[in-house]
Amino acid sequence: LQMNVLPVPIKKGLMSAACLGPSFDAAVLKLAIDDGDFDIDSFLETCKDGGFIEEWRRDNDEYRWSHDQIQQAAYDLIPKEQQDIFHFFLGLTLSKKAKSTRKDILFLILDNVNIGIKKFVVDPEDLIQIANLNLQAGNKAISVSSFHSAANYLEVGIGLLDEQSWVSHYDLTIQLYDAALEAYYAIGRFSSFELTAKQPIKHAKCFKDKLNAYINYVRYLTAAERGEEALAICLNVLETLGEKIPRRIGNKTVMEEALIVTNLLQKTMSCDLLGLRLLKDPKKIAISYFLDAVFLCSYESNPVIFALAVCRMMKMSIQCGLCEISAIGFGLYGTLLTGPLGADFEESYKMGRLALKALTKLDAFKLKQRVYAYYYGIIALCKDPLQASCDKLLEAYEAGFLVGDIESSAANLQLYSSLAVWGCGDKIEKAEELIRMHAKRMIQHKQNKACKTILPHLQQALDLMGSDEDAYMTFFGISEDDLLREGIQETVSHPRNAVIFTKR
Repeated sequence: LQMNVLPVPIKKGLMSAACLGPSFDAAVLKLAIDDGDFDIDSFLETCKDGGFIEEWRRDNDEYRWSHDQIQQAAYDLIPKEQQDIFHFFLGLTLSKKAKSTRKDILFLILDNVNIGIKKFVVDPEDLIQIANLNLQAGNKAISVSSFHSAANYLEVGIGLLDEQSWVSHYDLTIQLYDAALEAYYAIGRFSSFELTAKQPIKHAKCFKDKLNAYINYVRYLTAAERGEEALAICLNVLETLGEKIPRRIGNKTVMEEALIVTNLLQKTMSCDLLGLRLLKDPKKIAISYFLDAVFLCSYESNPVIFALAVCRMMKMSIQCGLCEISAIGFGLYGTLLTGPLGADFEESYKMGRLALKALTKLDAFKLKQRVYAYYYGIIALCKDPLQASCDKLLEAYEAGFLVGDIESSAANLQLYSSLAVWGCGDKIEKAEELIRMHAKRMIQHKQNKACKTILPHLQQALDLMGSDEDAYMTFFGISEDDLLREGIQETVSHPRNAVIFTKR
């Protein structure tokens, strides 16, 4: 059955269905076709008989194309020069009828309207309305971890704003930029990240409205191996918020802060910590997020400031109340107790278990990948079988991707790689395959620093398997010596330096 010889209403139905994607809902297709004479039942029967479509989810009255080439043939019925306007008016028709259906068709509306938006809409208020819809779609996509889709919607929304939007539509503008930064970071779209981040930092009406941009900018700088810049921003923001951390401190200062924490903990049994009141002060909550940002950008490069920030977080949790970052604070304090603050493994283990319980108590499951890294990657290794941590670290690695926390996913991958190759005798072929696959994923998300840190583990696995492959050359076109020199230039104590030295 040739599409070109079909009656006009059937061809119109095919063109419209093709614009709805690889599958479509019959009721939504009927809404999309603004024609009272269109018989949806006749259309569906004709297309099924012709082998164009097939029932997919009968209960929901959903259909799918029998082959993607058939969908393309249906789409090609629309003259090329009319495709943009066809998409636009189909989306516009759906938007007008959206209230007449219980189905959520926001994505379908925008997937079509956005194609022709700049060509066919000139009224500034209409553009703002559609920008608002793109913000809704972007936030919804982020909530279901569809970060690529979110980035596209939010990018369109920002593109519909004019130079006056920071004045005329301030709330919409700041929300679009904040959401876009989150989505861009999650997918590694760093080419436009820095420019996008600087807009709210420059135009926000107050310091509070700049905080989300600063947090995301710090995450970007950390991933881009610009840790010193990231730390400087964090310390400046914390000082503005009233939590000053000295730039230059020694171990004595850290030990003094740690003693204060020890005394506070002695007055509050560890089992009672989760019974403390919840933190309500917005400024203190903001401080907690920037202390957390300090954790991320100083962990390798400035361990003294890192330890001080952990102690500050512990003090604030005990004295002012708990927030979701308290779970991270408990976990990190537990890691410090494994060595830097004295090898108190029993107390470290208690703090680690407390951090796991805090995820539930504080409804902080979006931080699972962080707490798991500290507990299963460091604390539990002092007491539990090493093998017990491997699967948990891979679980945390995937959890990080679901919430767009790529740097924590990378940390869990590093910890797994170390355990699998060096620690617990996991099958070397399995370890090599997993590390290689996830190293490629790190590069896709612009996490080159993380990828370089796991490459020595991959190379060791290859060596043990008797392979001649040079993992460093495969991924970055450099030698192991080049990677070692690069790490030493950053800091002699860089983790990958230790791995390379151990390997040798």
